[in-house]
Amino acid sequence: MKNKLKKYLNITLIALFSMSLISCEEDFLETTPTTDISDADVFKTTEGAQTVLNGLYRWLREYDSGGSGRHEDMGQKSVDITLDVLDGRDVIIPYPAWYYFDHDLGFDFTQANYSKTRGLWNFYYKIINNCNNIIVNIDGSEGEASEKNRIKGEAHTLRAFAYFYLVNIFQHAYIEGSDNPGVPIYLEPATPESEGNPRGTVQDVYDQILSDISMALTLLPSGGERDSKSHVNVNVAQGILARAHLIMGNWSEAATAAAAARSGYSLDNAATYTSGFNDVDANGEWIWGLPFQQDQQHFYYSFFSMYDLERAAGYYNMRMNSGFLAEFSATDIRANLAVDAYPLVVDKMADPINASGYATPADQYVIRKFRDKDDQTGHYVLMRAAEMILIEAEANAELNNYPEAQDLLFLVQERADENAVESTNTGQNLIDEILLERRKELYGEGLASTLDLKRRQLPLDRIGNHYFPGSLPASSNRLVWQIPQDELDANDNISVADQNPL
Repeated sequence: MKNKLKKYLNITLIALFSMSLISCEEDFLETTPTTDISDADVFKTTEGAQTVLNGLYRWLREYDSGGSGRHEDMGQKSVDITLDVLDGRDVIIPYPAWYYFDHDLGFDFTQANYSKTRGLWNFYYKIINNCNNIIVNIDGSEGEASEKNRIKGEAHTLRAFAYFYLVNIFQHAYIEGSDNPGVPIYLEPATPESEGNPRGTVQDVYDQILSDISMALTLLPSGGERDSKSHVNVNVAQGILARAHLIMGNWSEAATAAAAARSGYSLDNAATYTSGFNDVDANGEWIWGLPFQQDQQHFYYSFFSMYDLERAAGYYNMRMNSGFLAEFSATDIRANLAVDAYPLVVDKMADPINASGYATPADQYVIRKFRDKDDQTGHYVLMRAAEMILIEAEANAELNNYPEAQDLLFLVQERADENAVESTNTGQNLIDEILLERRKELYGEGLASTLDLKRRQLPLDRIGNHYFPGSLPASSNRLVWQIPQDELDANDNISVADQNPL
């Protein structure tokens, strides 16, 4: 993997360093960087290290961050959309539209040569390599010890975040076998002499995630201080820890971490919840989000481009499944965010309208949960208090702490529906109710879709007005991406025999 590491990992630090200073549309995979700055120069001071870290946060929302060259590639939110439409029980798309390959169960969208497969792999390993550069070099930087600790703690958190998604995208869930092959683990910066590592086990990867978060919690300011919600802090670190323990089935640890993550963050009221999901400050329950400035907007290649039918520059191709909409009560504010699209479809869609009034049946219900700002600088949500409450609720239900689980569930339900009644369910019925509530609350955020199907070993069964109907059995290999062919070609320690089956 010597050439591969040199090409798409080692150079990334320089590219991100320059990217954090200027706005440009250059190819970040070029082997000659645009600025001739050595790693030693970058990390000479904590200010330089902070610049690299700022570039990492920008990378989380950058166009073409996975290197696919497609307008559907806009960092973490493109991953969130991919996980939602692969599931397809809640968020659906008409045809033709961006992400339809990921949505079409008849297409081998997880195969080794698919551009999305390569993009997912590259996106997270670039994050990991830059985190490794920070972690290895920051102690030698000039600056306050507290600043070094904070920067290193943020890097450990982001590395855990990247490994969390890699192991859940490129393998089945933890419950299906912690000794299954996971993904390669790298803890040192790549160099021209670096060789590729073999696939660590799923357990190895989760051990690394837990280790990174444990270290981060000793380094980050204990009070949660940070300059912006775009940066991780102890709350975000606890939230990533809660997600990891949830998938591992460590219920007590998941509940504890989720409670710590949402400490200091209250649920938004109904009016704020329905205001557009576009501002890290106005949406006070957001624990982590990515803001934009006017000169950084992405026009068509934006998360809001995919959702907001009233956006000036957009593709407007995300819809709500009618079967999912039927799960909401008539007084649930979240149901009101699914709008009958007929007048808007006639006005905005270029596709011919059929006799039913829609371009396709899947066009009917526009999702209005995510609406861009007027200047197209809407912020991206990555973590909210509601998610953490529902993790706590599920964990407590698994621990047979039913009254506490019911109370936690009701916190989310009563915000959404003034007529909600607290659940009296127990056992599996309560768990099922919580899982449905996760879908109602978190649809469009990539958190209660494919990841939940995998960790709960549930079958995928699409009902309602799908353009791509279908089903998959529980634990289907179609929910696991293959290792990219580029990686197989370049890494001598991963062979065809190590490949995930289709």
